[in-house]
Amino acid sequence: MRITKQICYISFSLITLFTSAQCDLISVSKEVYQWRFFQKSGLDFNTMTNGKPEFVSSELVGSPGEGSASIADANGDLIFYTDGINVYDVNDNLVVNGTGLLGNPSATSSAIIFPHPTNPDQYYIATVDEGDDGPLRYSVFNKTIGATGGIVAASKNTIVTDFDIYEKIGAVAHSNGSDNWVIVTESKSNNYHAYHFDENGIVESVKNTVGPAFANYDDDFGKGYIKPSVDGTQLIIASADEAPRGFVEVFQFDNETGVISSYPTPKRTYLNA
Repeated sequence: MRITKQICYISFSLITLFTSAQCDLISVSKEVYQWRFFQKSGLDFNTMTNGKPEFVSSELVGSPGEGSASIADANGDLIFYTDGINVYDVNDNLVVNGTGLLGNPSATSSAIIFPHPTNPDQYYIATVDEGDDGPLRYSVFNKTIGATGGIVAASKNTIVTDFDIYEKIGAVAHSNGSDNWVIVTESKSNNYHAYHFDENGIVESVKNTVGPAFANYDDDFGKGYIKPSVDGTQLIIASADEAPRGFVEVFQFDNETGVISSYPTPKRTYLNA
C-alpha cells in the first residue's frame, strides 16, 4: 500500500485547500475509511447515507484537540488510532504498551501512520511535539501483540533527529513502491528533512534548504501541514505567520532521492493578506 493512498488519515486537522485530494484518495483505498477525531468523534466511510459517512465515537477527548491519525485494513475496518500519546484499538481500548508516545494532541500533525513495507502486521507511527519542542520520533505497532495489537517495546519513541522540529509532518511513497519518505521542518529555519523508511527503519536522510528564509520565526510559523500531491512529485506546505495571516508553498519533490526543490518562480501564496 502506497502512502499516497493514506493522506486522508495522516492528520485530521485538515484545511479546506486539501479537501478534494482527500476525497479522491478515499475512493481508491479502504485503508482510509476510518477517521477518528477529538471530542470523542469520528467518521466511518464504509456506511454512506445520502453521500455522508456514518458518525462514530472515539476515545479522543482533548479540548481543543488538533492532530490525530488512524488506519483501517483493506476492508475498511479500523485497526487502531492515536492522538500521538495514546494508541487505541478497534474497541476504543488502549493497546498493549499503548501509552506514553511523545507526540502531542495540540500539535497540528501530532502523528502519522504508514505501513511497514514487508510485514503486513506492522505499522510505523511517527510523532511530533507541539510547537518546536522536540525531535521527530517513531514507534512500531504490531497487530500480533495481545488480542488487538500493541506497540513494540524496543521501538517506542525512537529518536530520529538531533534537532527540534516544527509540529507539521508529511509522508510520501518512495518511488520503489514499498518504502516511504517522512518529511519534517527543522525549527526556525527553511531546512526540510526527508527520511527514508524501509523494513529496517530509517536508511537514508536528505537535508533540503529551500524556499525564502525569514528574518524572524515566530511561534506560529511551525503550525501547519505538509501534504504530497497524489503522484508524489509535489509538496504543499501550509504554515501560519503573524495572525491571522498564513501562507501556502508548493515545492517539487523527487520521491526517489528525497530532494525537495523550489520552482524557478517560488510558489508562495499568502492567505488573509
